Amino acid sequence: MVAPRRRIKWKKFLEFIIRLLQWVWNQFYDSGKLIINWLKKVLKSFINYFKHKPIAILVLLLLLICILTVFAGIAPSTNNFDGSLVVQQLGFTYNGKEENKLFINNIRGITKFLVDGRQTLTLTGKFTSPSQPKLNDKLARINTLTIELLQEKSQWSIVPADSKSKSKLTLSELRLQPQITIDSFSYNPYNHRLAFLFLSKTALDKSAKPNLILNLSEQPLKITFTGYRLPELGLQDNQDTSNQLELIVKPNNSELRLLITNNTNLSIDLPEPNQVDYEEWFQGDLAVINMQFNKVYKTGINVNDDLEKSTINNGDIRMGERNLKVESHQFLMIEKPGVERLQHLAVIPAKTTKEVELRINGESVDISEPPEGIEVRIAGKSKQIQVGIDPRLPVNSLQSNLLASWGLANDVVIAIISFFSAIIVSLLTWLINDFLSWLKENDVKPRRLMRSPYFPHRRK
Repeated sequence: MVAPRRRIKWKKFLEFIIRLLQWVWNQFYDSGKLIINWLKKVLKSFINYFKHKPIAILVLLLLLICILTVFAGIAPSTNNFDGSLVVQQLGFTYNGKEENKLFINNIRGITKFLVDGRQTLTLTGKFTSPSQPKLNDKLARINTLTIELLQEKSQWSIVPADSKSKSKLTLSELRLQPQITIDSFSYNPYNHRLAFLFLSKTALDKSAKPNLILNLSEQPLKITFTGYRLPELGLQDNQDTSNQLELIVKPNNSELRLLITNNTNLSIDLPEPNQVDYEEWFQGDLAVINMQFNKVYKTGINVNDDLEKSTINNGDIRMGERNLKVESHQFLMIEKPGVERLQHLAVIPAKTTKEVELRINGESVDISEPPEGIEVRIAGKSKQIQVGIDPRLPVNSLQSNLLASWGLANDVVIAIISFFSAIIVSLLTWLINDFLSWLKENDVKPRRLMRSPYFPHRRK
């Protein structure tokens, strides 16, 4: 007897829930009908008002124009920007259509040239080996030597054989193919070392033209390499990267042409700053994408432990007539499309005699030393640019709008927004008052017209 009573209770409970849902639905349905009928009445009154009041149509059009003008002065819009930064490290992808675009040009007096990665070298000249004298007999019988570097961890370097002599080693040129990425491009001012990683999304054909030319001159050179194979000497597959082989080469052919392939690290020890002009080394005006000024410090244990830091020393970004100052180690966040041109690239070396820069800030004078690093001038398009010591908490920003993108100054845009906002208030006030006056003149009660549909008016 207990089970049937429970069934009856559950049945009554379900019936109650169903009736409650039906009642809620009916209330929503009835309220919706009342709201729609009320909107129809209001719309009909507005239509009749504009039919009998042609001047109101003109006022409404002026009101819409003013609203659109204010919206154009507030709504974000893509605009051009440019900037100058001094950074410790950068990265970018060459996005131009030109094949073999010149990137590095005539770095003379290199004290050391080092490459990590797979590579094949063909050297011509006279060879000796101070590290393995037993190879000297074989080396004396050849004038051409092919060195095959087998692994990504393979390494080779070239330095002058006489460390006291002035280096004549020259990086004549390095060229880029479309979609080649230059990553971790950095300059160390303490040892005057330039380093970067050469990446490619697609494997380069071995039959492709060499993209790097190294001028060896006739100066004797010391070449050191690991992870190698020397077919002419019968040394096969020495993949032990800790086992170095040194060769002294007096080259006959002054040019060494190389095809730098994917995942290759290059390190260049530059000459002393007072002996060269650093401005002529890098070719500017590059079409780029994915411009980066950050560095990720990896622990190698857990990805969540990796730490990203900004490599910016200082800089300024300009959009229209507004400037945004970037302080040391602040992150620079640029909305897409972002940086599109790398206009200028130069190394700022360490000064032997420190120069002092004076900056007048109001009544105070700031004294600072010029920063060392890489000078970068960029240009592109963006809606918004933000800076901050934490990328999740930006402290300052630049944002463009339609009026600014048409070339109007920031003060003019502010004046336009203020002027048209005042006109909007005036036109809207006039339109509402005139509409209410028209309702009274035509015996339409505003209170009944605008009463709430949820609480119908009761006649007394």
